Amino acid sequence: MSAYKLGDIVIIKKGRKAEDTSDVYLDGSKRFIQIDDLRNDNKIKYTKSEGVFATENDVLIAWDGANAGTVGYGLSGVIGSTIACLEIDKDRFSGAFIGKCLQSKFHKIRQNCTGATIPHIRRDYLLNIKVPNIDKQKQKQIVQTLDTADTLRQKRKEQLNLLDDYLKSVFFEMFGDPVRNKKCWNSCKVIDICDCIVPGRDKPKSFTGSMPWVTTDDLECLGWTLNSKKNVGLTSEEITTVRAKVIPKDSVIMTCVGDLGVVSIAKNEFVMNQQLHAFICSKRIKNIFLMFSLFFQKDYMLRMASSTTVPYMNKAICNSVPVLLPPIKLQNKFASIVEQVEQTKQKMRASLNEMDNHFNALMQRYFG
Repeated sequence: MSAYKLGDIVIIKKGRKAEDTSDVYLDGSKRFIQIDDLRNDNKIKYTKSEGVFATENDVLIAWDGANAGTVGYGLSGVIGSTIACLEIDKDRFSGAFIGKCLQSKFHKIRQNCTGATIPHIRRDYLLNIKVPNIDKQKQKQIVQTLDTADTLRQKRKEQLNLLDDYLKSVFFEMFGDPVRNKKCWNSCKVIDICDCIVPGRDKPKSFTGSMPWVTTDDLECLGWTLNSKKNVGLTSEEITTVRAKVIPKDSVIMTCVGDLGVVSIAKNEFVMNQQLHAFICSKRIKNIFLMFSLFFQKDYMLRMASSTTVPYMNKAICNSVPVLLPPIKLQNKFASIVEQVEQTKQKMRASLNEMDNHFNALMQRYFG
């Protein structure tokens, strides 16, 4: 199939900074498009500033920063300074089709960014991306097929989120708000009823073994973490070299740097990086109950954490997080409910994985 270079069918227009953005529409305002709008998790803002105006047929791409390469389309408004508008040759191409094409190239676009600490899109790389030369009717059919596949994925994710919300509501019904503790359960610091493991500070230089190396991105929050999503691990020699500590199965893992309050249970032994903290439960507290208890203490963690560029909890703060101590029989009852729901979630995750694979296969088929 023949193809065009992206540079042959688009004109790039960089956005500008707007000083007068508002959450409220005022007479004469236009929508102000931000990075969050490209991910559809936005709170709409407005501006009266003159700037680069994008139409619904244009494609928008985050040009600089942590989100560089994120693509959106179907939006109309004034774009911000970290966004570029790709004005499409609309006689030959639809914005949605070009948008899907660029989304399929996200990882390659990121790999080819410039900037050591702040990524920037390489204009020459972007303009040389190949776009299949097909008629607009076929483009429409491809977009519809991909949208259908993606909608199924999103619905499955929503179902998983609803199950998490259900378990949170069960926790509150059985134990009340763990912060206010209106049911007057006994409480203590987490270290009073658990042992803790703090990872070593040395980062491995090689990953050639089978013992999973787990980081924050690997954690299945309010679930069970099995291994590294990147399938990296250490040998016993590598573990010794970096003085890593093997985390026992059934330990509760908690983030202590960056995104605080992400908690999970180790489904098997692994080693982990220094952004995580592990608790080994005594007989007085069930690990599933502890996992949920810690999750609801995120405000405490943020309040106690020190912060330079990202929030950070040292060992003492991690160990000081307050937890309730209701009767172990009631904890076990809650844990039984969670384990039953987890079986359903595992089936849903397997289904979601199949949907992801199908969607990615379609993207590869259409855009190579």
